[in-house]
Amino acid sequence: MIIIIAIILEGIGYGIFISPNTNIVVSSLPSKLSSIASAKVSTTRIIGETLSLGMLQ
Repeated sequence: MIIIIAIILEGIGYGIFISPNTNIVVSSLPSKLSSIASAKVSTTRIIGETLSLGMLQ
């Protein structure tokens, strides 16, 4: 039960934080570099999610 609550809270937090954060990071760079910045932000996010869920268990 505690894992379900943690995953729900994590999803809400990501929903509130990730979109605006990615938008700010990508829009602060020249359009030529936006695809690279978006890929790096997504990769970092996935690694963080994986590590946090691994530590939770």
